[in-house]
Amino acid sequence: MGPDASLSDLATKGFFERIDLSAHGFYAIDASRCGFNWDAPLPDDYPCDLPPNSHKGQPFNYFTQGVACTEVEIDVLSGNHRTIQADLLVDLGASLNPMIDIGQIEGAFIQ
Repeated sequence: MGPDASLSDLATKGFFERIDLSAHGFYAIDASRCGFNWDAPLPDDYPCDLPPNSHKGQPFNYFTQGVACTEVEIDVLSGNHRTIQADLLVDLGASLNPMIDIGQIEGAFIQ
């Protein structure tokens, strides 16, 4: 394919040659800010009002919780199906950019 090839032609060729056309990346926090020692013993002076296992470290710098529920209608005779409703609830805490968060949540749900 030459430099004048259309995007459609490039995508088709990439698909049939099994070339991944997406970008991937991962971010890793350095160990001084994030880490968890599963075998850390409970200190003798560990305060009883702290969450259990918090003496073992901080495995992540953030946590999110979410739940999804989808209501579908299925015709068991024909196999036809229809999505009636989908509900998502995700606790992100203080969002830096709500539009990015919405896109990430919707993308994860669809995936």
